[in-house]
Amino acid sequence: MCNLGYIYEYGRTGKRDYKKAFYCFKIAADDGSAEACYKVGDSYFYGDAIKQNYNLALEYYIKAEDFANKSGIDDDIKSDIYYRLALCLYKGYGTDEDPLSALEYINEAEYYSYCDRFEDKFMWQSIAKRIESLRAEILQRLDEYLKN
Repeated sequence: MCNLGYIYEYGRTGKRDYKKAFYCFKIAADDGSAEACYKVGDSYFYGDAIKQNYNLALEYYIKAEDFANKSGIDDDIKSDIYYRLALCLYKGYGTDEDPLSALEYINEAEYYSYCDRFEDKFMWQSIAKRIESLRAEILQRLDEYLKN
């Protein structure tokens, strides 16, 4: 179902259908797919197929982390999951702002991004740049807190 969700999300049938993609991702997420959980989280985060809801986005990102850690086979998506968790904590999406916890998650994302390079993960450069940028923002904010 997760793979079918990607087919609909990226229009492999000729036309993108975010609602069908969400439906497929949700079924796979309910079955314990870490990847599907973070895709459901993205749907709530961006509001592509359903109403934007940061609380539910964060909830699904947390589920994705839990499923990925339990499965032991989802290391290739951990950089994506940890980046999303760091972003939510840093910006206060679905939770209170917590830059120190965000730093912990972005450091995890950076580690798995480094692993992605060696595995030549598809488009690893894209997530690596976003991780690097967010990590710099988090560190800058924490430095400002220390100065004050």
